[in-house]
Amino acid sequence: MERFRQVWAAPTLERLDALTNPEVCYVQPLLPDVRGRDNAAAYWRRVFALIPDLHIDVVNSAVSADDMVYIEFRIHGTLGGRALSWPAIDRYELDEAGRVRRRVLYCDSLTMVRAVLRPRALMAVLRTGIRLGVAAAAAKVR
Repeated sequence: MERFRQVWAAPTLERLDALTNPEVCYVQPLLPDVRGRDNAAAYWRRVFALIPDLHIDVVNSAVSADDMVYIEFRIHGTLGGRALSWPAIDRYELDEAGRVRRRVLYCDSLTMVRAVLRPRALMAVLRTGIRLGVAAAAAKVR
């Protein structure tokens, strides 16, 4: 838990990479799943290009009976010149070395959708190549 808190206080690609299993899978609303360490690094590069000052404040955490780690946090950053902040919860499945094998993000995506729909933010999203929207969400249902 302390490692997570330290990494997200001042995140970098290298620090995030050290937390991930080579077969990592990220699942999040409105985005395609991200599979594998190389794709995870590419994903974080795009996210940091979009929200360069991204950081997280941990609010709470718990470990379930089946060894899943749950972390409640608040995401902060600037998108298209405007400050953003919203609550979220991650569920982590860790490997034997304590690295993230699978992460599922739970949050109300409306905050991000509203922010992205502003012209400056939308242009920033398009420049990074992040694919957002209904197609990504629909693909998860199939």
